[in-house]
Amino acid sequence: METPLVNPLLQELIYLVIAIAVTFLVTEGAKALFAHFGVDISGGVSQIIATTVGLLVMLVTPLLAQIPEAYAPYIIKVIEVLLAIFSAFGVHRTAVRFGGNLTAQQKNVK
Repeated sequence: METPLVNPLLQELIYLVIAIAVTFLVTEGAKALFAHFGVDISGGVSQIIATTVGLLVMLVTPLLAQIPEAYAPYIIKVIEVLLAIFSAFGVHRTAVRFGGNLTAQQKNVK
């Protein structure tokens, strides 16, 4: 019997930390995108978006198991692109909020 490379408990912890980070970044990215179009989604709407994103992140593994194997790489790439876009907006928004005068658009970030 082979010893797993990573302790299963540590693996679950790593997955949880990644899920939290993705949830935060995608939520911040959604706020940034909505703010770009002049819609403020702070407060309750932001909590709903964070909850929805968190649920989707936790459910993505069982959902991907239901996709036919031929389509799985394409679906995964689409999800990765969407996460990258929303996360990039989230990273920028967070950097501007906490980093000081990074861009001329700092006054637009709430």
